[in-house]
Order: sequence, then C-alpha cells, then structure tokens
Amino acid sequence: MNRTFLGALALAALSGCSQFENQGIFYVNMPVMENVECDTTITENIIDSDAPVGDAPTTDWTYAYDATLTPSALFMQVFSDRNGAAIVQIGADTYIGTDEKGVIKVSWQGSTDGSYTETNAGASYTYTENEQSTSQVDITLTKNKDTKGFSGNWQVSTDTTLHFVETDRWLPDDVGFNDGSINTAIFLNLEGTGSNSAEQDDCDSDPCVLDKAEICEGSVGFTAIETDLPDEAFLSVQYA
Repeated sequence: MNRTFLGALALAALSGCSQFENQGIFYVNMPVMENVECDTTITENIIDSDAPVGDAPTTDWTYAYDATLTPSALFMQVFSDRNGAAIVQIGADTYIGTDEKGVIKVSWQGSTDGSYTETNAGASYTYTENEQSTSQVDITLTKNKDTKGFSGNWQVSTDTTLHFVETDRWLPDDVGFNDGSINTAIFLNLEGTGSNSAEQDDCDSDPCVLDKAEICEGSVGFTAIETDLPDEAFLSVQYA
C-alpha cells in the first residue's frame, strides 16, 4: 500500500467536509523508544551449533555502551473522513481509526514476504533466504488541556521470521566456492563452531536449515501541542 498516496487522498477528501472537534495541526515532541523487548527463538539442524542453554559462561570481560538520543520534532494532522472515521497523518504515514469521547485510536499494519534463491543445477546446489514479517502500529491520542493538544502513546509490535535453507553437500569445483552461505555466525547467540561446507555432512539432515523468529514490542509516550496553522498548511510543513 502506498501510504503517501493514501495520505494525499485523505487530505483531498477533507475539502468540503465538516470539521470535527479534535481536528487540527499539532507539533509533536517524540522521544526515542527505549523500552523495546524482544522474544527470540532459533531453530536449526546444523551439527555443533545450538542455541545457548542456561546462564552465560563466567567471564572477566564487561562491555558497556551508552548513548543519549534527542527526541524527534515533527508535525501531525488530525481530521476525519466523510463517514466520521478519525485520520491521523504524521509525516508521510497515515493512520485510520476512531474518535470516541475525545480519545482517538488509530492504527496501521504492514507485512513483508520476500525470498532470494541461488540455484546451480549442475552442482546440485541451492541456497534460499526468506523473510516473513508483520508490523503493527497503534496510536492513542487523549485530549490534554494543559498543552492544548494531546497526550499520546505510540505502540509498535513486530513479528519477524528469517528462514535460511542450503544444500548440505555440493560440487565445489562447479560452483566456485567450498564454504556455504548458511553459517551459525549469522546469529551471535548460537553456540559452537558448526558451518556448512561443500563435501561434508554438516547438518543432521539435508538440506541445512536455520530459522530465527523474533517478536518485539515497545511503546513511547509523547505530547502533541496544537498550532494555529490552517489545515491546508500541512502539506508544506509535514517534511520540515
């Protein structure tokens, strides 16, 4: 779906529509989302490469990373369509939902399903990468009299599966390489030194398979302050 195009249609549809109470252009102060939590599952049939079990081994090494990121400043427009649905436009992204008793709830869901394959029939070799993912964004806006705008909550959830499949044994002289593309080094939390090479049985069965499934969720609160910009000004400020 072309969300920029959808936003343009929504703005065009505004012409001639009656305003609803919460309509307007708002200045948004969006902090960095820092509380993202992920649940990761790895499955594979590669010999000597297992997902870690139990506590991490004791080590004298410690690693520290610290960074401070500034919030984002952007503009948001809130309006409705002819059927009364609430529409929130932030930058080039459009979200549609409801406005009930001053609480606006809008959302958007996207998905990806793509694959890449290398095949050499003469060498009996095939390698495939596949990614399947869905992402859900839910935004809640509650009227805030102190800021003359909204108190907002931005919630994001993603569900991603990476799927790697590679022939266990092949003819290296015909393909020009001995080491395969599937390797446990792709994911640092796999234990062992197993990999896939041309003329050895590196996996419990043929083909070799490595999957990583990850579900992540996070949210952040933000403020949206009402501006005195007219509705038609949004197209000129949304990318500012």
